[in-house]
Amino acid sequence: MTTPTATTGEGLRDARAQRLVLGDQAVTMSPGPKWLLWAVILLTFLTGCGSSATDRIHGASQTGAGALSGEALFLVSCSGCHRSEPGGVHDVGPNLFGIADGPAAAGADYRYSSALAASGLTWDRATLAAWIAATEILVPGTTMTYANILTGEEVALVVDYLFEQSSERQGAP
Repeated sequence: MTTPTATTGEGLRDARAQRLVLGDQAVTMSPGPKWLLWAVILLTFLTGCGSSATDRIHGASQTGAGALSGEALFLVSCSGCHRSEPGGVHDVGPNLFGIADGPAAAGADYRYSSALAASGLTWDRATLAAWIAATEILVPGTTMTYANILTGEEVALVVDYLFEQSSERQGAP
């Protein structure tokens, strides 16, 4: 007989069956790396129904785009694949430091999808916002897979952050 073990909050874990219950969702896990459990929990946290990234991070009913900076939103939504630092190396995705107002697929030493390379896009504010909101719609066939969790206001803050970094790169105030 399996004895359920209480965990934090509403979670309940059956120790032998490796079954995790979060609210009304249950996940059965085979024995394996614990990182997978944390990935499932993080995914559940980040895909909250109808709430913004700001609400999910703060766990409160804060609304308004000013609750988090563009840098913080970048870290939450983009840094799993991208970096944005001067002279930074590429990660899963290219380093995004200084890309604002530049051509798409132009970073050195990164292999972009043929669809993005052939797109002819320039990363102006409107194009960056459209890309963050729906990459596959803007450039069908791109290899970037991203399920946008940001509101329109939060996307604008991330775009502002990327443009601020481009100004730093060029030495502008």
